[in-house]
Amino acid sequence: VTVSNWIGPQAFRLSGGAWSPVDLAELDLGSSASLDDVSCASVDACALVGTAGYDEDDGRPRALLAVLSADGTWSHARRAAAGGIAVDCWAADGCVAVVSGDDPHLELWDGSSWRKISNPGGLVHPTAVSCGAPGRCEVVGAFVDGADERATVAEVVVEP
Repeated sequence: VTVSNWIGPQAFRLSGGAWSPVDLAELDLGSSASLDDVSCASVDACALVGTAGYDEDDGRPRALLAVLSADGTWSHARRAAAGGIAVDCWAADGCVAVVSGDDPHLELWDGSSWRKISNPGGLVHPTAVSCGAPGRCEVVGAFVDGADERATVAEVVVEP
């Protein structure tokens, strides 16, 4: 699966050597929506993140965290004053997403819902994530821990 923002947000799935559109109607994306990252743990399970649109009252973005299941249906969540900027999955029931905005943080997909998880110690602004093993991810971002040693990469271990 790949995402595009050319003339609105779009997703495409490669199957049998040809790309076909993925139906996003169920996500009810605004005209200013954008899709920023996608990760597929298998051909039947993909997660995507981005911005669903902007709040009509205050103009702030709403993060989109979505998972496409094998039957073509979406499970999704939105977060106010935020944007989804990165996601990586190790299984259909295991993904970690990076959310930016007023409260930069990580979210875990556990197979049924997205929920906020603790950032690694000292992390104040995650920007990317890569999960190389079940429940074990490397997070890149800005770290401030008050010590002389400042890291740009840290491991996060999650329990689904």
